[in-house]
Amino acid sequence: MNFNKKIRPKYHFTPLSGWMNDPNGFSFYNNKFHLFYQSHPFSNTQGVMYWGHAVSDDLLIWEHLPHAIAPDKDYDKDGCWSGGATVLDNKHYLMYTGNKILENGNKIQTQNLAESSDGVNYKKYIKNPVIVNKQLQEDFRDPYVCKRKKHYECFIGTKHNNGGKIVKYSSRDLKNWIYVSEFYKEDLGIMFECPSLIDLNDEQILLVVSPQEAKADKEKYYNISSSVYYVGKEKNEVFIPINSDEIDCGFDFYAPMLLKNNNRIIMIAWMQMWGRNLVMRNDDQNYCGSMTLPREIKIKNNKLYQYPIKEIKKMRKDVENYVYNDNFRINQIYDAGEYLFKYNLKNVSEITLSIFKTKDKKLLIKYNKEKGLIEFFREDNVFDYGGVDNEKSKEGYRYKIIGKKEELKLNCFIDINSIEIFINDGEYCFTSLFKREIEEIIHSEIIGNTSVNIDIYKY
Repeated sequence: MNFNKKIRPKYHFTPLSGWMNDPNGFSFYNNKFHLFYQSHPFSNTQGVMYWGHAVSDDLLIWEHLPHAIAPDKDYDKDGCWSGGATVLDNKHYLMYTGNKILENGNKIQTQNLAESSDGVNYKKYIKNPVIVNKQLQEDFRDPYVCKRKKHYECFIGTKHNNGGKIVKYSSRDLKNWIYVSEFYKEDLGIMFECPSLIDLNDEQILLVVSPQEAKADKEKYYNISSSVYYVGKEKNEVFIPINSDEIDCGFDFYAPMLLKNNNRIIMIAWMQMWGRNLVMRNDDQNYCGSMTLPREIKIKNNKLYQYPIKEIKKMRKDVENYVYNDNFRINQIYDAGEYLFKYNLKNVSEITLSIFKTKDKKLLIKYNKEKGLIEFFREDNVFDYGGVDNEKSKEGYRYKIIGKKEELKLNCFIDINSIEIFINDGEYCFTSLFKREIEEIIHSEIIGNTSVNIDIYKY
């Protein structure tokens, strides 16, 4: 296959080659950020999973390393599935799900270890698997491992009769584990995938899960699978949520992982959604998949806020500043850049902002002040995104109630085939892939009297 540079994103992580989906083992070891990911290295389509691996000093520029683990044992012969990473005695440990398919089609999913003393070469533990649950042989996966107080704890995604749940295990050495509790369950979806957990302080916990096939609920869960955060506390080894919401309101965001580093909480996710035609797949390129821009997470009044990492400012090359007092049009959109729109809404009833607009397609953001409603449309008469979303009418439409605002900030991070929109300093986010074309414009229409300040940074 030919490698096509024009399609590869400029500042979002992509694999060197092959298929990529969920981030795994997001961690910091030997003064490097480590990002592992679900990888099928032999084609740009999904297959038996390996763990791809890359390292970075700044979360933006990544060095690709050899694959960390491969499906070369009987217990993981049908895939080394998602998991986490931690450090013990100056060694880097990966914990992952081994997937084995029996002749009758049933799966056995077990949790396994691999370790490294250099952060490059990983060796599987000779006594794998380290966690086997005979009652949960299938749909028992994605271990998130972390040190909490004196013990290491592992949180594993699974299901119950009416939804998803997380079970908790404990260990002193990462090799000998005991079952602790049914940590959290909810009648949401059919399965909880990819749990991730951070202790915010001595009492508060941030828990992230990705429920499969959650039913649409008002403004949430219109993708076939979603990602949800919970802020809460732990009592008697059970998690008690205080507040929760969908993490991203857009079309292409799944399986986020959390990392706490130097008092920062950083999150990264797969920028795609299951059940859709793939924007990034192309017969002329040898890879498929990208990650979101890493985001810094803060919790305010039990609500999650997302911010682009501060390191992204290093990407800025040139800046353009504009001020408009009415409808406006921008005739050039850079391949990659940052577009910050600040609308004064004091005397405005409604605004619309069309991005990547051509005669056949556009992304449209619409805010109605009276309703406190922001809407996000992906309209395309050329490319079929497909989709098995929960409600057909929402296939190209998402919305969120954000309340009446006197100012609307839209911080848009545009890349070759994607956009991430941070609304009002990270209060909400919309993430979407998009098949871009030549001769795109940005166009905004305003009902009322306003001023719009625009900063554009070329990357």
